[in-house]
Amino acid sequence: MGFFELIKNRGLLEIVDERDNITGYEYEHNIHKKGLRHKSINIIITDKKLTDRNHKLIIAFKYGNFDLPIKTHPKMSQSYLERACDEVEKLFCDKNSEVKLTEIGRYKDDFQSDLENTCLFHFIYNGNLEDTKNTKFIWVKPSDLIKDLIKYNNYSHSLKKAFKITHKNWSKINSPF
Repeated sequence: MGFFELIKNRGLLEIVDERDNITGYEYEHNIHKKGLRHKSINIIITDKKLTDRNHKLIIAFKYGNFDLPIKTHPKMSQSYLERACDEVEKLFCDKNSEVKLTEIGRYKDDFQSDLENTCLFHFIYNGNLEDTKNTKFIWVKPSDLIKDLIKYNNYSHSLKKAFKITHKNWSKINSPF
């Protein structure tokens, strides 16, 4: 195993500036504590294209909040797309499935002391949902979710921001990555 493989498996992530240039490395568990800017990935998962009026999307319910089904960080020397594909495969696909993701947009997702350069992807999935130890997955209609976002406050900051970016970058949704 080479040096980079060893580090990648130890939880080191890339610290970046606002333009995504690497400025250093830090362990994942220290990044949020220290308020360091780092790379982040959010994935919206629906059963059809986002432009289809009848689509539903998967929402995760974890630790008392509704959230995106996949939120992660690229590991050291891993692209946003590589990490996103790994996570989608792990949770929603078998090894023989081809993962096709669409990049919706990139944005700074700064919230409290959490500084993230985030890449938002879209994935279409029609299979069964299997809950994990800490997460329950739910299919919802976006119109119902948007109504609830206005009423309740138990939606994560990441989910709210992803919805804003999705609607802002609507034209990019139709073009495959």
